[in-house]
Amino acid sequence: MILNRYLINFSGAFDLLVYTDKDLEVPSKWGEDGPQFITNSEEVRLRSFTTSIHKVDAMVAFKK
Repeated sequence: MILNRYLINFSGAFDLLVYTDKDLEVPSKWGEDGPQFITNSEEVRLRSFTTSIHKVDAMVAFKK
């Protein structure tokens, strides 16, 4: 298997939005929030994967 690594050179921060089942127990530091849309953003869908327990879909939205 070949893994591609990308180095991002920028100073900034990002938020992670995670959708879970309603009955799932989540860490106490997590808060309830809705999607945060970035106007005129570029969007890249990342590789999804599924295990016998989880399904993970990921997408990144960013503004140049």
